[in-house]
Amino acid sequence: EENPLNAYIEPGSIESPQQLDMAEALKKAFLESVIPIDEVGDYLPEEDDPNVLIYGPWLERGGSAFWVSTAGTGKSIGSFQLAHAMSMGRPFCGLRPRGRLKFWIFQSEDSERRNAQDRIDVRAELVELYGDEDTAEAWRGIKLIKLTGKVGTEFLAELDKLLGQAEGYGVQPDVIILNPFLAFVGGPITDGAYVTPFLRGGMIDGEHTCGLQSILERHGVGALIYHHTPKPPTDSELDKWMKSAFPEYQGAGSSDITNWGRSFVTMMKVKDHPNMVCVTAGKNGAELGWERVGGAFRRYMAFSAAEGVSGKGRHAWRDLTPEEYAEVVGKEKQDDERMMEDAVSAIVTAIKAAEVAPIASARGIEPLIAALKIKRTVVRTACAQVLAKPDAYHLTVRPILHSNGV
Repeated sequence: EENPLNAYIEPGSIESPQQLDMAEALKKAFLESVIPIDEVGDYLPEEDDPNVLIYGPWLERGGSAFWVSTAGTGKSIGSFQLAHAMSMGRPFCGLRPRGRLKFWIFQSEDSERRNAQDRIDVRAELVELYGDEDTAEAWRGIKLIKLTGKVGTEFLAELDKLLGQAEGYGVQPDVIILNPFLAFVGGPITDGAYVTPFLRGGMIDGEHTCGLQSILERHGVGALIYHHTPKPPTDSELDKWMKSAFPEYQGAGSSDITNWGRSFVTMMKVKDHPNMVCVTAGKNGAELGWERVGGAFRRYMAFSAAEGVSGKGRHAWRDLTPEEYAEVVGKEKQDDERMMEDAVSAIVTAIKAAEVAPIASARGIEPLIAALKIKRTVVRTACAQVLAKPDAYHLTVRPILHSNGV
């Protein structure tokens, strides 16, 4: 089908009604493509924006996020647990969904038995955590799709077709999960000649594709992509990887993966604690409201302590116990991070006690500065952090901005 923008009719050359209709169609297509900046979108708080799927905003409709880790760390278990938790409207690893989300999981490696084991175990973990709250209805929104052998342009064409059919039947997902990324590209993950057109559109081995980005935008879904590191770190490298200032570059392959993806987290095993992982937020991670630990925004998880369906350890993740947190996370924090934590805690306590309701200017925190004996800049930053993400601290206040500060 010809793109009408590939042609142009001189106004003076129009001689028939058909040419007039074509000229109007060309003009309309042109005006739809060249849009004044003032007409492009309206800003909404993320709570009011239906395009935000995971708050931060960390994942939006038409957007993408990467979850990067070494092989065997527990990515596949995590993908199942994230989908199950968020289909209930519940958070996973500090990532908060917009209500109950529907997922399509494209899995290319695990056997049906392993998928069943992961499904049963993560469901048992979530029921113990939240109770049986109409989980059956929520979990029906999760679909597992196997397109074995379909890679590159063929995979993208099939994905586009399936999402189009889902819209027609009224069962479209909110999020698609690709696990792992390298199974779908159809060429070397290090070769931009495959990666870039797969993500953005172009030619792959002589075949044209519109690219994953176009598909996500056209169907209004977000993509959460699980990806591998190039190799596992040695014990001596592990601490450096965890404390890297650029965790979004730890995924294997072409740099366009990092350039294209909107959000990144990396998941690494914790040294001397083989049952724990540290999840570090890279690109777009500062918006999540996570703690700053060791100079980076991080969350920690551990394997479930319960027995799984296999009679061995349960295939599921859990939060750390207070004792584990104090041992593993507490010692990683730097002095300025501990001060920030103390300031945030004091501000939240003061707001909840209605001693400050809410903090609307820098002048309102003078008593806290004196009581905490912490630098004024730290307390002001902590104040801004609380007001930027009040729901992360179970507060209902909204930020009030003044020209003299927060």
